[in-house]
Amino acid sequence: MYMRMTTLVVLVLALVVFTSTAALASRLVDVTQGNCQVWIPDDVAGVTATWDGVCQNKLADGRGTLMVKLGNNVLLSYVGEMSNGYYSGQGKLTQNDGSIAEGRWVNALLEGAGTMIWPGLGRYEGIFVHSAAGGQGTYVSGAGDTYKGEWKNNMKEGQGQIIWAIGDIYEGGWINDHMQGTGVYRWANGDRYEGDWADGLMTGTGVYHWTDGSRYEGNWLKGDIRGRGTYTKSDGSLYEGAVYNGRYAGGTLVQAQVLNPMLTQPRSDLNGNDEEASMNKVYAEKSTYDKTVDKVKGWIERKVETRRGQGSGAVRG
Repeated sequence: MYMRMTTLVVLVLALVVFTSTAALASRLVDVTQGNCQVWIPDDVAGVTATWDGVCQNKLADGRGTLMVKLGNNVLLSYVGEMSNGYYSGQGKLTQNDGSIAEGRWVNALLEGAGTMIWPGLGRYEGIFVHSAAGGQGTYVSGAGDTYKGEWKNNMKEGQGQIIWAIGDIYEGGWINDHMQGTGVYRWANGDRYEGDWADGLMTGTGVYHWTDGSRYEGNWLKGDIRGRGTYTKSDGSLYEGAVYNGRYAGGTLVQAQVLNPMLTQPRSDLNGNDEEASMNKVYAEKSTYDKTVDKVKGWIERKVETRRGQGSGAVRG
């Protein structure tokens, strides 16, 4: 199974850029209009600043427009409230790459409800804690993927739903930007998994539903069927047993009632290509097969592998 992580990585990087800009060690810079100073990030050298608002105690204070330039290039502009030379109060910060951060500022950090926009990359709207996404928030990527739910330190944490532009949907638990706990994943083709997740992979117990009515209920490990479970075919036939290293290791096959109740064993043609057709003639309320019955196991395994090959069982990356 493959995880679709691109959206998550882009979002985290974008949030870190803004958070770092605001939270870096700052230094005071004189504004060109007179005896007044403002705080700017300490990693920017040789810059000049302008401020069109008032000053108190030689520090920018009140509402106005701050511009920070390197030569003739505007590095950032801030329109809003200042206090003691910091962004403080409602304001809008725009950087030279077009990125925007808007909301309530406390000592140059976003706190509470706000918005961050990255041209071509995405938009986050929700709660901030020290300029990091924290609490409830919604992120829409440039590709159209949407996550709505809980955040902590710029990462998905808690309960949330992500809808990918291709039509896949996941709703459930998250830890450190990974699907974790219990959740439901719906593929665009109609397949569905309900159950446990760990580190973004189906792990624990869960139920996978195929669109043709088949289903598997049982154990999973790192995105693969592993352990004991029940595979039910759309015609009602089912296999109950264990799976190890991708192969069924003994179990019970229960066939649906079909054409010839006198037959109690599966059979195939000389080329071994007609197992399923032959098994559809079988009536056996309870026939037990061990791991040496490769025909039975092959039927089940091909069913799963065919679905994987069509991409229906993968979270697209």
